[in-house]
Amino acid sequence: MVKAILFNLASKVLDKLLFSIGGRDMVHYEESGEESSEMESVYALKCYISHEVNHLHKGLKHISAIAELM
Repeated sequence: MVKAILFNLASKVLDKLLFSIGGRDMVHYEESGEESSEMESVYALKCYISHEVNHLHKGLKHISAIAELM
């Protein structure tokens, strides 16, 4: 049981180290002058090319398909 818990924890840590992108969201409220920030990790790099296409690799395929039609 302990071995399974340690394996699960190690797997989550490795996933985060290898596949996540970290970033900080910062918000400045002009009315009050306050600022807040929050750290976040994402596991999918998205690039909103159109309403149907939001992943970079799909976007590149979409663009190349359009170029072939021209």
